[in-house]
Amino acid sequence: MRLWPLTIAAGSLLSLPALALAQEAAPTAVAPTAAPVPSKVDQDAKAALAASAEAIKNLPPVTFTAKSQTSGSGLTLGGTIKVKLIRGKDGIGHSYQIDGTYAAPGLAHDTKPDGKDAGFTTILGANIQDQFVQWLQATDDVRKDKDGKDVVLYKAKTLVERPIRSAEPGISKATIASETFKEVFLPQSPFVQELGATSIVFDKPQTIDGEDCLVVRATMNQGKIERVIAISAIDKLPRRYEQGVLDKGKRTLTRTYEFTGFNMDKPLTIEDIKIKLPAGYTLDRKTDADYPQPAKPQPAAAAPPAGKPATLPALTGLGKEPEGVLLARMKEIQTALKDENLTPEARAKLDEELAQTRAAYSKIITGRKRAEAEKGQPQGDRPEGPLSNPEDPVDIPAEAPTEQK
Repeated sequence: MRLWPLTIAAGSLLSLPALALAQEAAPTAVAPTAAPVPSKVDQDAKAALAASAEAIKNLPPVTFTAKSQTSGSGLTLGGTIKVKLIRGKDGIGHSYQIDGTYAAPGLAHDTKPDGKDAGFTTILGANIQDQFVQWLQATDDVRKDKDGKDVVLYKAKTLVERPIRSAEPGISKATIASETFKEVFLPQSPFVQELGATSIVFDKPQTIDGEDCLVVRATMNQGKIERVIAISAIDKLPRRYEQGVLDKGKRTLTRTYEFTGFNMDKPLTIEDIKIKLPAGYTLDRKTDADYPQPAKPQPAAAAPPAGKPATLPALTGLGKEPEGVLLARMKEIQTALKDENLTPEARAKLDEELAQTRAAYSKIITGRKRAEAEKGQPQGDRPEGPLSNPEDPVDIPAEAPTEQK
């Protein structure tokens, strides 16, 4: 797929799948390990990794080229894009524009604005500023409605602007190529998992794009996951970031990211990130006002008078509600159970409902974890958000967990 400048603006970023590289040359991969790395933390290697994390956190507005490749799953996946990036203050609310070639299996065939064949879906950058996304839609985006009929979701030759919170299907498609750099350069705390690894050691130094690099290998998750990071000896920024899934010390899946051509000398502002309306294109803009506001959560019901059973609003069907509804329900029940004047019958009824609600919530989370495990992907492929980390517990504690904000 041919990408032109796609703009994404300040806000929580979407989690995107691994994608295919059609004709781009693959970045050079660091050789996989042949045996498990023993548990060891070389403090100098850890310090080099920490210095790189600080360099990312303090990164000024920058342009660079990012490449990615995934192998070991029967496919060679990845892409090459140019990035304009303005990291948000304190690592929150980034703005970036992407422009390049990215091929994704399953995406519709498309053409570039000049009418030439692009090979895959064509989009023009992503702009994440002020919680909105921009992209150029070169051809009609046709989807099936609930009755199986074709409908045009986004018309050809339009500059589409949507709020991130709208969660429209075009947003994931438009921002998909940010996979090439977002996991390294967008976290609020870069390399937090690697710095907590049980094994952090130096590998043989590498030369990447003419720059001498220290190479740090971090192994975690009981030797099942490893990361290999090549760090420039000059500016401390990563030049290669490699994720590996290990089975008995051997790589079964590898994702490699390579970063070159850093330019921090040219001034870069939000106006440079935004997409300008091309000739022959029309604007398709929607704002937050075009989407209904989410319903405000209702406060928990007050405890009933002494000796009377506690009553809470009935759920529409236990086990069918979203996890957020179930979390709120558990909190309501726990609040009601704190009333010392509840009758034994009322308390028993609330205890039973709490157990059922907790079981329904656990079933949702367990199903998600099982699906992720079956994919066998590195942690970077998992969706961001509450309970998405593979280290999160599946069992629900006696007290309902607090929702992440």
